[in-house]
Amino acid sequence: MKITIEHTQYENANKITIENPKDDLTPADFMVVFRTLLYAWGFAEETINKYISEDFINESMNEKI
Repeated sequence: MKITIEHTQYENANKITIENPKDDLTPADFMVVFRTLLYAWGFAEETINKYISEDFINESMNEKI
């Protein structure tokens, strides 16, 4: 799986891509990858935690789908 974010207003701006060797991620695994992407983009940890808490990810990992 590959997730890429890039500016929509600036053609020559940086873009960030995170790759994971697996495509069969659980929602919790996906959120861990997505949090990493947000850190790489430059969001502060406090901002990320405001919307995506580690407790949410840990709880999701314990749920059965």
